[in-house]
This record gives sequence, structure tokens and C-alpha cells, in this order.
Amino acid sequence: MYDLLRDADAFVSNVRYASLKQIGLDYDSLKDHFPQLVYYHFSSYGYEGPKAENPGFDAAAFWAASGVLKDWSSDGDVPINM
Repeated sequence: MYDLLRDADAFVSNVRYASLKQIGLDYDSLKDHFPQLVYYHFSSYGYEGPKAENPGFDAAAFWAASGVLKDWSSDGDVPINM
């Protein structure tokens, strides 16, 4: 991975931050090795709160867990389209 990052402009990940830290791909582990790198991390459930470390692909995980998509659908809409 370090070989790829050496020539990269950005690192983008939605992997849980604790997992990135465990394998040395968190911001603090990379910033000194690759000062040119733009580091971007996003979380499905945010960075604070009881679900902060839960896995989820993207913001769809949050909306699906909230149940709000059911309110946005009409009777007979299957699957629900975000």
C-alpha cells in the first residue's frame, strides 16, 4: 500500500477508523510518510455516539437504520429508491 501511496494525491476510505489504525492506514500513521497526501475518511454513522464504530458502506446505512425511507415511499414501492 505504501508503494501506491508514494505517488498518490489522495487517500479516500470508508473503512472503520479503528481498523485503519490497526493496519497503519490512519491519518496519524500516514501524515509524516506522505506529506503530499490528502487524507479523507468518512463514516456511515459519524464519529461520535454509540454506532460510531459500526460497519456500514455509506450514508445509506444511516438512512436505512433510521426507518425514514419507509416514510418516503408510497404503498407498493419495492424496492425503496433513495
